[in-house]
Amino acid sequence: MICIVGPSRSGKSIATLAAGSVIGIGKASDFVTWNITDARLEQRLSGFNDCLFPIDDLMALRAQNDRDRYLRIQGIAYKLAQGWATGRHDGFTSRRGKNHAGWRTIALTSNEVSIRALARKVGLERQRGEAVRLIDLPAFDDGEGHIFDRMPRNLSSASMVDWKRQKFSEIVEASEENHGAAYRRYVASLISMGSRLAPFVQSRISYFIRHVRDGQDTDLSRDIAKRFAVLYAGGMLARRAGLVGWDGKELLAAISKCYVKARAMLPDDGELLRTGLENLAPKLATLPVLSSRNEGQFDRKRCDVLEGFKKSGTRPPTYIIKRHVFDGLFVSRHQQELVEAWMLNNGQLTRALSKGEKSNVAVPKEQHIWPDGDRRRSLEVRWYC
Repeated sequence: MICIVGPSRSGKSIATLAAGSVIGIGKASDFVTWNITDARLEQRLSGFNDCLFPIDDLMALRAQNDRDRYLRIQGIAYKLAQGWATGRHDGFTSRRGKNHAGWRTIALTSNEVSIRALARKVGLERQRGEAVRLIDLPAFDDGEGHIFDRMPRNLSSASMVDWKRQKFSEIVEASEENHGAAYRRYVASLISMGSRLAPFVQSRISYFIRHVRDGQDTDLSRDIAKRFAVLYAGGMLARRAGLVGWDGKELLAAISKCYVKARAMLPDDGELLRTGLENLAPKLATLPVLSSRNEGQFDRKRCDVLEGFKKSGTRPPTYIIKRHVFDGLFVSRHQQELVEAWMLNNGQLTRALSKGEKSNVAVPKEQHIWPDGDRRRSLEVRWYC
């Protein structure tokens, strides 16, 4: 389940666009909403097999407070993923002439805040299994107030409001007019590929995963990457069928961007490490350079107030940073420990030697001599740019 996070208007517009390519919903007023019982939800899901299931605004969930809302969202995530309705005694289903309902679908919804933010608000942490099934994806880029990647240049604020309103109207109108057309053509194209389909999809999935992976990936981020890789493969199939005008590079860039934004929302050590290192780099860049020409300016008074300094002429660039400054860069003790362990293992933090041992131990050295001759509690960082 992909949760698009942002103002509900943006979420509705994106979902409306998606609805235009599936069977079953032709306009926004036909949306299923979260003001629904679990039994009714199961009934509706089974009608969207092998299709997208757009459902409107998680804030409409029937719950008395944020904690109840989050716990219900968590339960729904597992329910959607299991693919089967609540099991009942055979006597119940046989009297109604039915088997237990099942589904295979992707649900698309929106919410005013991320699921991660909702969990933290009530003092809970998202479970990894839930995060794989219910993927947070911010609708907006940082600092932007809309969902559009490309807009006309030099628009005034008033003109931008009118431009966005017009685009949203065009999306809704086009979705209603072309409802179902892309779906039929897409399925016909898949059928025509025959035995070539599976190798085509698998090669695109593998290519996408190779493209987005990095050294801080964990099992969780790789699982999420596989899900976005399926979207990329589907987009390449749509391109092959002549349904979209994007070239391969545009499609890869768009899906990769969505994946990176979703990865940043994970309850994942790899993402904590990645963002921790990203927090450290700009801080090191602000530290003044210590050289033979200005060493006299680093007297005791200045060293007391400095956060650290860069050693001149070192390769790789080497920094001394006060311990409390370093610690303050991270959102939690756990994130700090992840960054320290990674840097120690990669030779980017000077290690301390235990007394009587010849080999280094995995603990950073915390006392370094500053230019005024005093030892201060600090770390020596070698930063490979």
